[in-house]
Amino acid sequence: MAQSLPVSRNKTGFESPTSRYAVKAVDKALRILETLGKNSVELSLVELSRHLNIEKSTLHRLLATLDGRGFVGKDPASLRYSLGIRM
Repeated sequence: MAQSLPVSRNKTGFESPTSRYAVKAVDKALRILETLGKNSVELSLVELSRHLNIEKSTLHRLLATLDGRGFVGKDPASLRYSLGIRM
């Protein structure tokens, strides 16, 4: 049975692994998915950046990767993000 990593709350209120083995990019990607899943409306890059306290350039790269894999969807007209078809 897999063991869970110990977690603590970061300054945005999300649980973050405290293990030295944690991968920050994966943690950020999961926080993005959690945030989009909790919101019933699509969110812009700026809104997500402010809410998650992630630099826009970093967030844009993560969102592009998640979008390319179908985990996040981007409305081409409004440029707002929501959970994708794979979620």
